[in-house]
Amino acid sequence: MNFNNLFFIFCFLPTVILISRFMRNTKALNIFLLTASLLFYGWADVRNVILLGLSIGWNYLTGNMINTKTDRKQKQMVLAIGVLVNLGLLVAYKYTGFLWDLERIDMIVPVGLSYFTFSEITYLADIYKGRSIPCVSLLDFALYISFFGKISMGPIVPYHSMEEEINHRKLTNEDLGSGSFLFIKGLAKKVILADTMALVFKQLASNSSIFGTWIYVLSYMLQIYFDFSGYSDMAIGIGRIFGFHWEPNFRHPYLATSIQDFWRRWHISLSHWFRDYLYIPLGGNRKNHILNLVIVWFCTGLWHGANITFIVWGLYYCFWILLEHQFLSKYLKKYKILARVYALLIIFIGWIFFFSPDIGSAFQTIGHLLPTGNRAWIDTEVMYVVGSNAIWLLLAILFCTNIYQRMEQLLLYKTNDIGFSIITVAMLAVFALSVVFIISSSYQSFLYYAF
Repeated sequence: MNFNNLFFIFCFLPTVILISRFMRNTKALNIFLLTASLLFYGWADVRNVILLGLSIGWNYLTGNMINTKTDRKQKQMVLAIGVLVNLGLLVAYKYTGFLWDLERIDMIVPVGLSYFTFSEITYLADIYKGRSIPCVSLLDFALYISFFGKISMGPIVPYHSMEEEINHRKLTNEDLGSGSFLFIKGLAKKVILADTMALVFKQLASNSSIFGTWIYVLSYMLQIYFDFSGYSDMAIGIGRIFGFHWEPNFRHPYLATSIQDFWRRWHISLSHWFRDYLYIPLGGNRKNHILNLVIVWFCTGLWHGANITFIVWGLYYCFWILLEHQFLSKYLKKYKILARVYALLIIFIGWIFFFSPDIGSAFQTIGHLLPTGNRAWIDTEVMYVVGSNAIWLLLAILFCTNIYQRMEQLLLYKTNDIGFSIITVAMLAVFALSVVFIISSSYQSFLYYAF
């Protein structure tokens, strides 16, 4: 089941919200939300629930075992075994064919495997570090891992960030309203902007004109942002409706003034995970700084998929971050406009490696961006596609900025009740338009479901 599915929007989610509002006991609410989450996760394939249940059980027992050990080496041993089992499951499903080149292996990767595996590793690491105590109730731990608001594509919420609210939270009208607004905002990003950009990307896939190639890459750059940030807004909104408060997963990443700044704004929960649970344990800035960065970015690329293009994409960002550390930072701080142009260009090229099926195709696309050979600058196909989607392209570019946030702040803080009424009416209109788009357009799954 997906967030942009009409059954989810008009049946599943409203039913869960309505029943939850009548529950006064947090324990009962957690049991109900866990049941709903397992139904949500097993909707397409009940076997996914079995795998999820085994994974939850293993990590629950491992966490308790870490806590019972008093000897530091014994704690480390249990933690290492727990992490290796989690990573082994991830490797078995996602990377077996890639590592051994076994073409006959065609395992269907359970949705959200990478996300709930990383959540389970944070749980074990938090217990080992003393940040958290083991979850007493298996049901509460199962809810932390499987809550339908985050299991499919994150955000990756550390256990210590969610621990308190699992058993001590209230469902308020304020959270219901703000969470619903955030859900609608994310839905619009996905079904109106991301899916429209996906069609532009598809239509220009075989176009080799220079301008057509630039629009082709730009459409993917916009699609993946609105697709994933849209999902994240919906997930965080759902969490808020049920009393969970998570940090934003995106902060206008295309306004970055450096590649380091970009990764502070893009998929923030994943960046924080690699920083807190891999980079710092490896030694961080204290020792082997360059090697640690290479390992982290190699793993970041590999996390996204079993393809050499993802590894190259990760190491590509590693190169630019190291270059900024050693040389570029002082110039980027001095020339802000040039810094934004520089960051956008590096990000733009980076997405080519990300979406290309192989390295050869990536360099071919990069070559088509340049005025070389006898290729046309523009052709009728590009003119038609751009002309047909000009409004959506402009809106997508505009809403990559913080313009919506500024408009919302102006309405809420300058005009109070009137501003809130305007936002409410606007959100209802956007919701209605989003539903029209869902009904009238071909179905587009979320891009990050694949990761």
